[in-house]
Amino acid sequence: MGGKATDTLVLVGRSKHDIDLFKLSKKKRIPLKALLPICGKPMLEWVIGALKKSKFVRRIFVVGMKKEQFPDDDVIYIPFPPESKITEKLEAWNQWFISNEGGPPEYVAVASGDIPTIKPTAVDHFIENALKLDADFVQSIVTKEVMDETFPGSGRSFYNFKKNRICAGDLYLFRAHKFSKWKKKLQKIQEKRKNFFLIAFFLSPFRSIQAMRGKLSLKQAEKIFARALGLKGKSLTVPFAEVAMDVDKPHQYELAVEYLSQQHVTQGSFE
Repeated sequence: MGGKATDTLVLVGRSKHDIDLFKLSKKKRIPLKALLPICGKPMLEWVIGALKKSKFVRRIFVVGMKKEQFPDDDVIYIPFPPESKITEKLEAWNQWFISNEGGPPEYVAVASGDIPTIKPTAVDHFIENALKLDADFVQSIVTKEVMDETFPGSGRSFYNFKKNRICAGDLYLFRAHKFSKWKKKLQKIQEKRKNFFLIAFFLSPFRSIQAMRGKLSLKQAEKIFARALGLKGKSLTVPFAEVAMDVDKPHQYELAVEYLSQQHVTQGSFE
């Protein structure tokens, strides 16, 4: 782990949108989606394994489950209802820091617990470059070309910008000490994080029309966020499809199983 390493949160959740996958986990008698087995390991173990090998991750926090559900002595657990909102989980982490260390660090990275194909190299790339942007909030994005090359038929939602067609990744970084100031607005953004058109409408109805017509640039979108939220927001395009391959549906679960099986056969490891 490097000198610029950040604390990283892994959010474990249960959403009504994951109903088909929830049925699968219930059939297998598994309480959480993140604990579904993939190639001999719980989905969450793949995520934590990649974070542990990243030189830019200092400590790992898991928010949304108890230690007895997935014991790992290298992880700090913050029990919280898995069906709670993302900002509620972030607030639980914020309160943990206030109680235990007097306040949050400057930056914190956040990963979803359902991106089992993520690799240490992708984590390193994102955090290293996100810190260089000196922004309050950095969202990872992946182009359709990169996504389709690695995971054809992924089922991700893509949005048209000038010269770009992108989807949101499940890695982001934010300036933690500002969380309390803009958490209410962040909640509205997080609830619609993967539907850019709804976000654009919430922030600027006129700009949402441009977005739907594919006439909005990423830089224009960043300026909309900055004005509306009072923070410096940036997007970071990453060349790793795994960052955006979260497992929400059964066919995405099968894609992850196939991908990790092939990686093991062809490379002998998951570095």
